[in-house]
Amino acid sequence: MRVDYSINCDSSKYQFCFVWATIMIFVYPIAIPFMYWWLLKSKKDDINPPFRMVENKSRDFAIEQQNDIAKEIQKKILLQYEFEEEDKSFEDVCEKVKDEHRSSNDQIEYLGFLYDSYKPSVWWWEVFDSERRLFLTGMLVFFLDGTAVQIVIAMIISFLSFKIYSYYQPYLASGIALLSDITQYQIFFTLFGALLIKVNLEKEVEHQNKIIDILLVIIFFLPVGAMLLILFCLI
Repeated sequence: MRVDYSINCDSSKYQFCFVWATIMIFVYPIAIPFMYWWLLKSKKDDINPPFRMVENKSRDFAIEQQNDIAKEIQKKILLQYEFEEEDKSFEDVCEKVKDEHRSSNDQIEYLGFLYDSYKPSVWWWEVFDSERRLFLTGMLVFFLDGTAVQIVIAMIISFLSFKIYSYYQPYLASGIALLSDITQYQIFFTLFGALLIKVNLEKEVEHQNKIIDILLVIIFFLPVGAMLLILFCLI
């Protein structure tokens, strides 16, 4: 319901709700992600230890050490890299050892819900993902609400976020990464189906109604099927 004429816009209750909603517009999309970033930034060196290691073709290592923790992690990385499977890259081993280090750090345990699923090098990812979800939900009402253009804007945001996901590959677990990719596709093709319905393309041929309905149902259940498949493989 977009309009409810039973609501009195001059009442004190309405004025209170209006002020409260206005404050929350700034608190939820701006203040909370900023707080996430500030908390993660303050513990960045614990989440992603401050040292750089680069492998050259001769498997000699140029190592920039900044503290004792970096030296300790460096030794573990070099040791594990020698015994890892061939399909494991040097960067993957670095991320793995850094994750083991931060998991044993009690001082940052309270922030685990913000970084635990992500690689140490992308310690800021939860901030980006929070904003992505906001743009695909509440923020869309400010872009020509109820029009096909609004859906196109959502599709562009979905496509760009998927490209960013593909570039950074933020997840540590391959199963979660796969599920994330499927849900990204789901969002895009659901928006595509909504666009078809909005511009009434399905009415050109009557049987297209059923085809689009079936495709949307399949797209909706794809993440659920993928999750069950991943859980089955883990058992």
